[in-house]
Amino acid sequence: MPIDDQAYDTLTGIVGASWVERAACVLDTYAYYQNPETMNQDGSQWLPRPAAVVLPESPEEIQEIMRFCSRSKYMAKPISTGFHTAAAASNEHTIILDLKRMDRIIDVDEKNQIAVIEPYVRAIDLQTQLLKIGLNCHIISAGANHSLLASHTAAWGYGVTGAATSHSGRNLLGVEWVLPTGDIVTLGSAGSGSGWFSCEGPGPSMRGVMRGFHGTFGGLGVFTKCAIKLYKYDGPRSWDFEGQSPTYVLKEVPKRSKFTAIAFPSRQAEKDGGYKMGEAELNYGEFRTPMFFTALGLTDNNLELKEALDSGLFPKFANNVLSCVFFAASDGEFAWKQKALAQILKETNAAPVPFNLSASVGSLKIAGKLLAGVKDPLAPIRRSPMLQRFAESSGFGAAQRLATQSKLFWLLVRNA
Repeated sequence: MPIDDQAYDTLTGIVGASWVERAACVLDTYAYYQNPETMNQDGSQWLPRPAAVVLPESPEEIQEIMRFCSRSKYMAKPISTGFHTAAAASNEHTIILDLKRMDRIIDVDEKNQIAVIEPYVRAIDLQTQLLKIGLNCHIISAGANHSLLASHTAAWGYGVTGAATSHSGRNLLGVEWVLPTGDIVTLGSAGSGSGWFSCEGPGPSMRGVMRGFHGTFGGLGVFTKCAIKLYKYDGPRSWDFEGQSPTYVLKEVPKRSKFTAIAFPSRQAEKDGGYKMGEAELNYGEFRTPMFFTALGLTDNNLELKEALDSGLFPKFANNVLSCVFFAASDGEFAWKQKALAQILKETNAAPVPFNLSASVGSLKIAGKLLAGVKDPLAPIRRSPMLQRFAESSGFGAAQRLATQSKLFWLLVRNA
């Protein structure tokens, strides 16, 4: 049930009356999340209704709220972007701390590749600034609307640019932490006033206690600030596109950029190719693309998608597809990456998926009938580097190819 009047007065005295809510219609919006079955064994779609929702603006306000909870029957649960059921209240005595007012990018240290952020800085917010200066951050596969602080300090996940930007748990360089007692602890070098360059200080590391591998999902206090490691980005600083939601098409493929999907003949060949590309440091982003997703990416509507699946073509060549993006800092590096990729394709008997072929309903029906008895429709392309170059650079089907490359840009670069 909602908090009592005494608790309400205490909380409004801390953050102001505008930032405390106990109306049922508002509380219910904080009781409905993705994947409720992970907590509800009875199959219910609703999680516990919180006792109140409070929107603090500073660590000092959070300190006072945690101290209040420590001496009362209430407990606090912080959320930022709050995608998952783990963000929900665990019982009716839980006060949700919605941290969306704490949305500042405090600092970006371009030289040392460090950013200091608050809880509600979304990945897309920071990345938009970083790409302009040739840097990027790791973004988990939840997408670019998630809280970077949450994934680095309190949760889990791996993103499509992990080959180039590592893993959020490893990229944490320090954290400001309000404990359940209300005390503030700053872990790492920043705790001794030496700057946000290391999450480890003298003596044993606290990183394992603070987050471990999967994180504590807001169960050990509130993380109000953190520093994260940034990485070099050789892709375009800006890009021109046209269209409207949900389809935005690049006007051209940016210079020294390659967006491709590689079809391997087997799962083992896909593994071997992935390792080889990693050892050669080719990929900036990569996504092991399920057959359904490959068909989805090459079609424009549900009718085309259904025909693509019914044609029988995609199960023949798209069960082991790796979608990739490559960037290079110079023309020489880009030429070397092209040659290295061609060699890896040869060694693994792989081929780029032709983006320039029409996926219209009519063409899919015809292709399905003509290739009904063919085991591997991409066999000629696998054997011929010349056909591979033709599929990737000829004027034939250029508009279709650019549209598909654009989808990979939004997926693998902007995490959309």
